[in-house]
Formats: sequence, structure tokens, C-alpha cells
Amino acid sequence: MLLLTVVMIWTGLPITVQAEHRDDSLSGLQEVMEGVIQWKKDDTGETGPNLFGQHLLSDSQNLDWYAVGIGRMGHADDYSAYLSILKNTVVQKYATPKKMDLQKATEWHRTALAVLSLGGDPTHMGTDPHGENINLIADGVYYRGKTESLGSQGINGYIWGLIALDAMRYSVPEDAIDTRDSILVKILENQLPNGAFSLDGEDPDLDVTAMALTALAPYYNSEQEYVIHGEYKSVRDSADQAVAYLSETQETDGTFTAWGVGSCESSAQVMVALCSLGIDPVNDPRFVKDGNHVLDGLMRYRTSDGGFTHSYEADQENPSASPGQSNSMASEQALCALVSLYRFQTGLRSLYDFRPEMSQEQKEQITDLEKQIDGIEEDTEDVQALFNRYLSIPVTERCYVRNYKKLADIMEALQIPNTSEFLAASMNENISGNGAVTDVIHQASVTQNLIFQEDDWKAYQELPETMTTEYETQVIRLLDKLQSSKNKDEYPDVLSGLEKKKAEIQEIQKKIESINTQILDSLYPFEHIGFGDKGTVDSILDQIDQLSEYDKNQVLGYQDVLRAKAQIDTQIRSLVLAVCAGAAAIAMASVFWACFRKRRKEQKKAFSMDDDDNDW
Repeated sequence: MLLLTVVMIWTGLPITVQAEHRDDSLSGLQEVMEGVIQWKKDDTGETGPNLFGQHLLSDSQNLDWYAVGIGRMGHADDYSAYLSILKNTVVQKYATPKKMDLQKATEWHRTALAVLSLGGDPTHMGTDPHGENINLIADGVYYRGKTESLGSQGINGYIWGLIALDAMRYSVPEDAIDTRDSILVKILENQLPNGAFSLDGEDPDLDVTAMALTALAPYYNSEQEYVIHGEYKSVRDSADQAVAYLSETQETDGTFTAWGVGSCESSAQVMVALCSLGIDPVNDPRFVKDGNHVLDGLMRYRTSDGGFTHSYEADQENPSASPGQSNSMASEQALCALVSLYRFQTGLRSLYDFRPEMSQEQKEQITDLEKQIDGIEEDTEDVQALFNRYLSIPVTERCYVRNYKKLADIMEALQIPNTSEFLAASMNENISGNGAVTDVIHQASVTQNLIFQEDDWKAYQELPETMTTEYETQVIRLLDKLQSSKNKDEYPDVLSGLEKKKAEIQEIQKKIESINTQILDSLYPFEHIGFGDKGTVDSILDQIDQLSEYDKNQVLGYQDVLRAKAQIDTQIRSLVLAVCAGAAAIAMASVFWACFRKRRKEQKKAFSMDDDDNDW
């Protein structure tokens, strides 16, 4: 090893250290989770106390999955800042024809989950240009079909649509285009005979299989059956097949391989799926191979800097991920998986269930029932009594009875009627509401009782008099925080000042968008620009010159416009030189011709005089 290290140092090759892991304790998980967050801060140069600091927010990085991990962990950060940016981004996108995205419904789903993770409400995200409330759940899930099919991007649209819909057990209206039942059918139809789910309908995809299980988890205890490819099938039937497939494909070191490459993301998605189903990724014998469990497999991708690598192999499907080097996507998915496991081990709700945590009394009721089911004997009266206890649990909480299948199987053997409600029809619990944030380490709810503080006031004072889009993040964060603060009445001048600054920034953004449109419509492709475009180029540059230096660089193709201006100026100079040269040539020709004619006249005159002399 020493020789290898010396060789690497001498040759300049990167040294990759694969972290060892056998600490399955909660404190060990906490250390790893916090290490991922610190790695992300270090990787992006964020030096402040928060990941959602000014540096990252101004850089317009998509941190949605880090938001999910941090929020579901309850890790201290500036939640309101990131929520403000999310809300502003959504409002801006809704002002465009494609809104969040023309094809990908998952843009709605991911954003909704991030909002809920930080304690926000995705059903109230501001207003669109028509003054209508923006509801990400409605537009992205059950009404998505009004503009584009929920499945236009494949099974992922249905999987994440269902996850988002169940995040708060949202009610589905009667005129919905897509319902829970219709979405479940679409997901189940994509299962292959070997139990795996497929992205393209033909090839098994391990990651998609795990994500499908996560979506199906709330319905595992449902007795409802669906007609899938001509056969009756329950969610539990499908899930059991998929779990068996995952178990069979697990490697002896605890990892999982998808498309020929072992990856962190595959292990992470499997861990989330198992925890969502109530299956222990550390102790369930189906997922312990040669003494290595799913957590061991995931931790093999942890590197010495605290982040996680995508893979230790080159991956043609992910060429931007360097083998053995910490990777942002791998790290964010690992963080979510670790938080999911921590929640599972401490009796909290699953990763994507954002409702307030169950009361201690309700938790004990479920735990006691599970113990009774584990020790059940095939006695009709006892089994019926346990089933009655199961029915006393609220319908939307029955998914947390992890060993219900054992009870259901015994009831079927004893021919005891199973009268439990179909879960898909019983999930209509909330129309709206904020996601619950829980500090999982201290098992305490995190409430955002915002107060506009002295530091916020100072930050407002430091804003320049003349606005540019460079300050958009600061203004939005301060304005949103003040509007949500308990003491906002103490700062009326600040409130109006921030609103004015926001309006100024929006006006600048409109100007930039207008310039961008003119450039796209009039000047692209730049290779064809000529003298005839001079008026357009000059007009656009006049508009750009009214912007600040920072905003000039936000204009699409600004440097290309400058080059076009220089190109046209060069053409004009060449034309002027050509005209001047032509004029000079004409002038010289005229002089030459005049001289020629003068000499001819003189010659004629002289000739005439010679003739006269001859006459004498």
C-alpha cells in the first residue's frame, strides 16, 4: 500500500480511499449524514454555517434533493431562504408557456417534495400571471393530464407522481384526470415476469424497481386487486415479487449492480424502498449476503472526504462521474437513504411521508399489535380479535403495521373475511398543509417561528440603492422572511422598500428577456449576420448599454452581439476603404484621361503648325 501511494504521488494520479464501515449505531449514521452535508459545503465553497447560504443560492444550483435530505433529517439550516428561492423560481416558470417543464412531470414532483421537506406547502406557491393559485400537486399529478400525460416521460412520471400525491395523503377531486387507482395500474403494468420494473417496458431496471417499491409501499397492506395484463393482482403481490428480485440481485458485498455497473445510487434507492416497506435493510436475512447488509453496501461508496462516489468503475451512462471521486448526485441520494434508515430505526415516518409524526400512544398501539401478530396462533377467535385491533388503527396509518401480511395470510387460511378498506380510496386526508419538519437526532418538531432580526435589517441596509439582478437572491430571501415573520409590523418601511427593490429587479429581468427574444428572433445564427443587420445590432446594444455590468452578462449571447457589432464595423470599414479606393482610382483615371487629351490636343496643334510651315 505504501509503495502504491508513493507511485501515485510521484505520477500525480489521484488517491482514492474507500471508507471502511461497520458502525451501525445511530451516532454512526449521524456522523455520516453530517459528513455529507459538510462535503457539499466544502465542494461548493460555501463557508457560512448553512448549506443554503448566499454563495450557493446566488449560484442558482439545484439543491432540491439536499433539501429533502436536510429537511427530513431536521438539520439546522436556512430553510426559509431556500423556500423563498423555490417559490420565486416556480412563479417565474409559471410565467412561461412550458411552466415547470413541457414533458417532465417529475419537475413538479421533485420541487413539491423539496418544499414539503423544508416545512412549506406545495399547494400554495404564489400566483400565476392570471392571478390563479399555483398548486404543484394539482398541476403536476391529478390534473397533469389536462396539458400532458403524467406518463409522457415513462413510468417515472407515475412513480414520483404517486409519491408526491401521498406525501401528505392529498385528496383527489372527482374530476381528476389521474387517480391513485389509475396511477397504480400504470405502475403495475410496467412490472416484468421476473419481478423487476422496467423503464422501457423490456429491460429490468434495478433503480426503477426500487423507486416503484417506494411508491407502492403505502398500499402494501391493501386487499384491493387490479386487472393487470388480464390477471388480478394486488400491490402486495407485485411488491413481494420486486423485493425478491432485489434480494436475488444483491452482491455478496451488500451492493447492487444496475446495467453492469455497481453504483451508490442503486444501493441508496434500495435502502429507501426497504425502509418505506418496513423491511430492515440491516437485519433482514433476505438482504444480508456473506455477512454484508445494504448499509455496508452503501457505505462502500463513501470516500475519505465525507462524500459518496457514484461508482469505482467508469460508467458510460454517467460519464461526468469520475470513478472513486465524490459526486454530488451520489452524495445527495446517499444522504436521503441514510436519513430514511435513521427514521426507520427510530420509529419515525418514512422518508416521503411529510405528515406530523404519530403520537407516542399511536406508535405504541401499532408496536403492541405487531408483537401480538408475531406471536399469533391459528385460533379463529384470537385472529379475529387481532384483526379488529388492526381495524381500530386509522386507515392512513395502517401501512405502518409492518407484519400485517402474516395476519392477512392466517385470516385467509382460516377463511376469516377480510373487511379492511381499500387504501387507495381512503388516502384523501389533506387538501393542503405544510410539511412537518422533525429533528430526528433529538426527536423534536422543528417549527419555523420566523423573526426579522437585527442582522436581517443590516442586510437590507447594505443593499445598493440601484438594483441589479445580482441581488435577487438577497431581496427575495429578506422579503419572504419579513412577510412570514411574527414581527413584520415593526418594519413597514423595510417591507415597502424590499417590495420596490423586487419590482425593480423584475423589471430588469423583463428587459433582459426582451433583449434575449430580439437576439434569438433577429440575429441567430450569428454566422449569417451582415451589413443589413446593423440597425438591429445597434438597437440591441443600446438597450444592453442601459444595464449594469452584471446584468449585461445575463443577456443571452451578449459576447456574440459584441462580435457581430465588430464584424459589421469591419465590413463597413472595408466598404468605405473600397469606395475610397474606387474613388481614387476613378480620380486618377480622370486625371490620366485629361492629361492624355491635353497631350493629344497639343500634338494635333503642333502637327497643324508643321503643315503650315510646309506650305511656305
